Amino acid sequence: MSSVLITLFDLHFGGISNHVLNTVSNVDRDDVNVVYFGPNKTELPKFEELGISVTRIPYNGVANLFSTVRVLLKYLNSTECEVIVTNLRMDLLFVALARIFKKFRVIKVLHSSQNPYEDGRWSKAYWLNKFEDYLTNKFCNKVIAVSSASLKSFEKYRALSVKNRTVVYSGIGKPSSIKRLTDINISEKDYIKLLFVGRLVNEKGFDRVLNLLSRYELTYGKNAYRFELVVLGDGDDIDSLKASATKLANTVVNFKGYTKDILNYYLEADFLINGSRSEALGLTLIESISVGLPVIASNVGGIPEVIEDEKQGLLLDYNDSDLAVSRLHNFLSNCNDYAMLSSSALVKFERKFSVDHNAILFMKELIW
Repeated sequence: MSSVLITLFDLHFGGISNHVLNTVSNVDRDDVNVVYFGPNKTELPKFEELGISVTRIPYNGVANLFSTVRVLLKYLNSTECEVIVTNLRMDLLFVALARIFKKFRVIKVLHSSQNPYEDGRWSKAYWLNKFEDYLTNKFCNKVIAVSSASLKSFEKYRALSVKNRTVVYSGIGKPSSIKRLTDINISEKDYIKLLFVGRLVNEKGFDRVLNLLSRYELTYGKNAYRFELVVLGDGDDIDSLKASATKLANTVVNFKGYTKDILNYYLEADFLINGSRSEALGLTLIESISVGLPVIASNVGGIPEVIEDEKQGLLLDYNDSDLAVSRLHNFLSNCNDYAMLSSSALVKFERKFSVDHNAILFMKELIW
């Protein structure tokens, strides 16, 4: 097999780092190298725990852009990598500049399903995305999307001219032993345990989750179910979100911050809840169904490829808050067979998102 280099801009907490982690940990590591550039190394301990060697080629700003590319070229010459896999705009830029001086195949992984040009041509994001599209079409030999929604989005909005394109779902390993209580009656519980996992930023939509629960309490009053909501994650919006959470009357919200020990939270929850405004696929959703935890999620992007409405959970249109509140109450009131939801989630995971299959398929796509 050709030697492969996978690049990441940095190792921040999120789905892209975990996509690389899960892929590399389930293939022959002698053929795969991982490099990152930015200073954020939050997820580095996860790579180290699995014995995955990760190299940082420092990038600390535009002033040292070309020195970063020079170091990358030296690295490529020493490792003789023939295929480079990029994930975000900045690592694609470094790789594209290196490609001018050295021949290798470039593959871009598509992790987004949103319209990158919705802010209009006068925004900074518009021209940055145009530049990324130019790099993709000029230097990439192939694109691999993590969901059908992600590929369709690029084809619709980004004038993708790379002809060699495909979809390979992100996969994760199933925990070796799981014990979740599924023989329960949701409607009879004193508190329904909800779990939110993700960065506390606008895109992930935790504010929409809080708004949903607030409107739910106002709509159903004494007939409303009570919730215990555990929040795993951190982000720029945490202070304002904590302030909003204190206004809920029948929901106890516990902010736990960032944690590596996430499995026990999945096992103890009744539902994962998601409010994303945009999501190419949703790693936390896949983690959830891998242990049979049903999901209440936003009906956007690639999420319906993971969660089928009322089969592995509930899909909501957060833009129609009245309908979302009504559907949530009806779903919980008629959730008579929780065990069936849990079983369906496990089956969906095994059939579509097991890393044993998907990591191998991903690596095969790298060598055509």
